[in-house]
Amino acid sequence: MAFEYGSQSIELRNPFRLEGLLYFLRGVVVAVLGGYLILYGADDLRFGAGVLLLAISLYAIGLGLFKVARFYVGRGVPANLSRSSSNAPSITPGHEGAFQHEGIYDPPKVLSEMLVGRKNLTFKEPRGWLARMLNGLSFSLIFLPWPMRWITLKLFMATWFSVAVLVLLGLTLLYARTTEWNVVTDSVVASYLGLAALTLVFVVWLRYQPSPLWRNSDLRAPRTHSSTTSFQERPFRQFVKLALWIVAPVLLTTQLVEYQETTGLPPLPLDPYPWLAVFAGSLLVAFIYALVMAQRRAPRGMVPTEVSEYRDHWQESVHPMDIFRAIEMTLANHRYMEIPNREYINEPPSLHGQGSDNKGDFSGEILHEIQPAPIERRRDPLVLPGVVLGQALLLGSSVWLFVAVQNLAQPSVETVSAALLGPVVLWLLGGSLAYVANLYLGEFQFESRLIAFRASGTYSESRLATGMSIHDSTRSENVFVRSSLTPWLVVSQIHSSIIAVSGAMNLEQPRYVLAMERDDALTEELIADMRRYLRERQVMAGVQSEADLKAASSIHQMNEQTRPRQLDQRADQQLSEDVRRERLGHGALGEKE
Repeated sequence: MAFEYGSQSIELRNPFRLEGLLYFLRGVVVAVLGGYLILYGADDLRFGAGVLLLAISLYAIGLGLFKVARFYVGRGVPANLSRSSSNAPSITPGHEGAFQHEGIYDPPKVLSEMLVGRKNLTFKEPRGWLARMLNGLSFSLIFLPWPMRWITLKLFMATWFSVAVLVLLGLTLLYARTTEWNVVTDSVVASYLGLAALTLVFVVWLRYQPSPLWRNSDLRAPRTHSSTTSFQERPFRQFVKLALWIVAPVLLTTQLVEYQETTGLPPLPLDPYPWLAVFAGSLLVAFIYALVMAQRRAPRGMVPTEVSEYRDHWQESVHPMDIFRAIEMTLANHRYMEIPNREYINEPPSLHGQGSDNKGDFSGEILHEIQPAPIERRRDPLVLPGVVLGQALLLGSSVWLFVAVQNLAQPSVETVSAALLGPVVLWLLGGSLAYVANLYLGEFQFESRLIAFRASGTYSESRLATGMSIHDSTRSENVFVRSSLTPWLVVSQIHSSIIAVSGAMNLEQPRYVLAMERDDALTEELIADMRRYLRERQVMAGVQSEADLKAASSIHQMNEQTRPRQLDQRADQQLSEDVRRERLGHGALGEKE
């Protein structure tokens, strides 16, 4: 679960409260209608409709209560951008058990590649002629989070196939009229062709109907490198499908004409063409709403992919690991609400000897993300109308079904068909609008900093000792690591987006990097802290406390008292001889003058 309690936690309001309330109210109204049909239904048709309405109401009530419940956030949100590939413990406490859920940028080297290459791999080139056609309407759609692109593309595909069905139907009827194929235009064959087109439009819409995020695997775990969706098929397969779309109407028309001329086709209970226009128009409305929402959400200009970079050549008397620790300590000062930073790559430098024990090479890399902070933003004013309209249409579908079933005096194929088509249209249209609005309603945006640091070079070891005289009471011996390294630091302030859902996995959905901006201030601070650490660090071991200083002084006094007399006398004699020679030298010099 994403909820990790802490007295200081990220506060995000539940964006689904109003939507959940509308779900609950719709469920209550539909439950009353369904209960009435179950209790007072005079036949099996009314009883079955009552059971259907009651099932719909229970689903709506449960989902509504689920949406209005408390939105648990805690300190463990949002989801990671990638899994962690650390092979060494971090010096930052609390990192190991913090963020275990994986992201979509896998492996973590993808994030490092994005920073160094100044590119955003979130935005993939559309593959397939339908996807390219949609992005041709507006290039900025490519900069949307994947679920918003996907739901718009699904409705566009449904609209496109429906238009293709209408065009093929129109061409078939036009061909029959121009060639005076009267058996098609002047008989029920035309009605059967319209019924086939109506069925195809219904199936296409049902196939590409938007679904909730928590129930759609394509949206929960999208593929950033490849996909197997139908709009990315190979050209040959698309050509075969196009050929079938052209041949199928011809074969269907020929078969219907043959039946009409031999046995005769029974008349249809209703005229399919008005309902065909209603279905196609409703699908077009759903697609236009999704496209308008996508256009309003898409950025107006080009999305930045900028980073701040520092690279240089250093020669320092320091172990390379000390530089990495200095960076981690500086990043710890920038923690948001003292939440541990996220570590995607943690490969500290290890020294590799080359032929001897005192020289070799090393390389290391870290990739950290400072805890993302939520960004306050104004919700699109068209989101709430879409939520309300979607629930109203879903409620209207249930009410229409209730009224139609109640007014059926003698159930027949004609009356039942007319009673079901209207509720089906409202149900599909209301569901499409509600799911599109829910997607934009649950978006949260975050701001964080992504830091990639690499260092490689060579090293050599040497020894330095002080206090080696026989008269010294203490001695300090130190091993120096002289490093010749090339640090490469890349810092970027990233903007990411996540589509939340209701429930325990509310903010553990995929997080998408939408923009990358420079952060020169943090880069300069990291370099300054590393330089300051290198200047102030103590290379030679020494006495740090008063107690150690007193102990060393006592040892020195004891050594003075126990030093051999002969050494002292020899030292005094040597000193007297030096003084005498110095005086004689000065005297001889005066006489000479």
